[in-house]
Amino acid sequence: MFKPKSSQDTLLLAQFLATTGPEEYLKTKRQSNRASRILGKLRKRPQEKVQNPRDSGVYTDDSDNETLLSLKEFPQPPVHRITTPRISEDKKSCPHCRQSITTRPRRPSCPPALASGPSMESNTKLLLAMVQKLKNQLAEEKQSRIKLEKAMYQIERRDQLEQEKKKWVKDCMMLNERVPILP
Repeated sequence: MFKPKSSQDTLLLAQFLATTGPEEYLKTKRQSNRASRILGKLRKRPQEKVQNPRDSGVYTDDSDNETLLSLKEFPQPPVHRITTPRISEDKKSCPHCRQSITTRPRRPSCPPALASGPSMESNTKLLLAMVQKLKNQLAEEKQSRIKLEKAMYQIERRDQLEQEKKKWVKDCMMLNERVPILP
């Protein structure tokens, strides 16, 4: 069974596995504050009756008449209306930003990096077994590569020795031919 050497190895493994799968929905405090601020701005404000700035309506009887500033001349900008999404069995909506969150099953090759409940305990054992299997496979491949490199080096070395022997034989034959010629 795979035993991490240190917590650093476990963290590195968790970071690697977190980057290989689909993104998980995670909301930080900063994101939630930003979402609540935006929602506060987008919520529909109560509409107040537009009043003439000169006439408060207290002293005159014609304050119910149309004001000098008409809505046609100065229309109000459109206000965003938040629509609630249809909630189905596999979709949830975020309480802050109202976006639909779909829960899709993860691929078996990309389990979550950190266990998020009791159902994940068996998956962590499976994950550690997969990691151990991959490490063993990598070690076997490394050993076979080293053996192959040694064999190739030995073949090259053997070829070099044969060439040197042939060269020595040629040199010796040339010297033997020249020696009788010398007086």
